[in-house]
Amino acid sequence: MNRENTPAENPVAGTLSTAPNVKPCDEGRYRVECDFALDDPSHAVVAAIGTLTQTDPLELDPLYQAIDPDALNQMVSATREECQVSFEYADFDVTVDSTGAIIFEQPTGENV
Repeated sequence: MNRENTPAENPVAGTLSTAPNVKPCDEGRYRVECDFALDDPSHAVVAAIGTLTQTDPLELDPLYQAIDPDALNQMVSATREECQVSFEYADFDVTVDSTGAIIFEQPTGENV
């Protein structure tokens, strides 16, 4: 297995099928697309914030200080209807959509 196909693993962020591909949307907004059948939303959030801020996920505040990770995973992964969950984490407004999209938005003027 080559490095490009190796799952991203971290005790805090968990194991992801691939490293998060964070894409800028517009000024101060970033987007990650995930397959929640493969990756827990909570793990994807922590890994993407680590990528955005160039911070080891172990150095970030625990996600549970912002939201219950198990509840987040259950709400957006197990639902048959489209839903969104929004919360603040690591100076970002985070919106996790049951379609697999995660949007990260910084307050105006605080670009990464």
